[in-house]
Amino acid sequence: MSFPRPSIPLRKCTRVLPRPVSSPAPRFTWASPHNHSNTRIRPFHSTPITSKAVRSPAVRRAERAAARVLRPTDTHTEEGLWKLPAQGDLGQRLKFLNGASKYLFADLYKHVKVRITYDMFYRISQQLFDAAYIQPPNPQVILDIARNNETSVNIVFKVGHHVSMGDMSYKEWLLASCALAGATVPVIYQASRYVSIMARTGVDLGDRPLLDELEHLANEGDPRAVQLCAQILDRRGETAEATKLMKQVVDQLRPSLVEPRSPDDAFLIATHMDSPWKVYRELLEKAGDTAAADEVLRTAALEYQDVQALQDYAALMMREMNLEKYEEYMSKAASSGDVTACLKLANFYHLTARGWFPRRGVQEDQAAKPKGEKTANPAQKVGERSFGVLGQVFSFLFADVKTHAEYRKLAMDWYEVAFTHGSTRAAMFLAVLFREDGQTQTGWEMLRCAKWVDIEGFLPKTQNEMTKVWLGEDFPEIPLRLFDL
Repeated sequence: MSFPRPSIPLRKCTRVLPRPVSSPAPRFTWASPHNHSNTRIRPFHSTPITSKAVRSPAVRRAERAAARVLRPTDTHTEEGLWKLPAQGDLGQRLKFLNGASKYLFADLYKHVKVRITYDMFYRISQQLFDAAYIQPPNPQVILDIARNNETSVNIVFKVGHHVSMGDMSYKEWLLASCALAGATVPVIYQASRYVSIMARTGVDLGDRPLLDELEHLANEGDPRAVQLCAQILDRRGETAEATKLMKQVVDQLRPSLVEPRSPDDAFLIATHMDSPWKVYRELLEKAGDTAAADEVLRTAALEYQDVQALQDYAALMMREMNLEKYEEYMSKAASSGDVTACLKLANFYHLTARGWFPRRGVQEDQAAKPKGEKTANPAQKVGERSFGVLGQVFSFLFADVKTHAEYRKLAMDWYEVAFTHGSTRAAMFLAVLFREDGQTQTGWEMLRCAKWVDIEGFLPKTQNEMTKVWLGEDFPEIPLRLFDL
């Protein structure tokens, strides 16, 4: 007996499943490159040109150079600074500036709070473009522009960054030039990139001009620069001195409900920059002071609502089997939109629905009690809780006690949120849950959004075998190792 192959109408997901081995090879029509005959009769004015002039060797070399993918070593220095001129078209950038300068100036004046005239804004932008597309990053260019316009290098960076949309190479050129010129935000950003390179490669590149600018900011008391200096010292084996510096940083922090108005007011200005709580806690753990490290974690999670600290503190609650607190802290982290927290919370609800964790508010056996190893009937609907007449009236008294079906619904909701934020692992969980509800086609479409690493060791690799397993009655249970808490 053979099963029909389900159609795959969903086209927005990346293809991750292989084509069937038995699928026929694509057909190719042979055509000579010198055969320009066209037997189709068309009106004279619509007759296509069937031959073109051969391109010159210089044109072909230029096209190959433009299509060549540059490696990181070709574009960046060892410490992560861009080292080439901007790669865009100067004429197009100046045309863009002429058309959008008034709007960009008004936006800069309103949101970034830069108090300069329009003429200065336009002049600085044009001077940056003229330099960026003809020479490598040069701090002297930034210093000269700042001096000639009687302003600071920080203002020059803000103006240049505001007109950088559409050309990443120009933005990298600006960051490198302004960092070497001592602008605050570029120094912090590039130094955090340097620290991440050190962590990844384990190589200390020694004293560099960028580190001199970072040390200058740290001496002025910028807590972000102090933290980065502490991380560099720790990499060099000076953990005690690094811990003292981080103690100074965390003592300056205060909780706030106000969003930073600009990168100057934000602490984490780059995705590869660690939170001060994480850095300080790791230093304390390395020094063997676990009690102080746990207190730092508690402070970061409960007082500052740090997303990563909330997840770490929730994991600590899980080790203590304090499920109510785990749910509370992981819910706060997931509510911030963090994709990892959304997935972990969904997994927690999924395992609760399966019976691996007791329901909150109900006296149940604390031991793991899975509800079954196989999905016996995927099309069978899961029963919802029904109340009697009195139960409907007084349901508010026990509204927090959820059924297994309600926990399953919560799991699906948070899987959908995680999938919306880009989690392919959540797509795999959603696919299985849809299949259990009898929505085989929807589940199959969702499964195509997952990656091989999400289903490795759980489902077959070939599409024919996977189709048989997907439509069969002996569908395997998701392995516990795939549930990250």
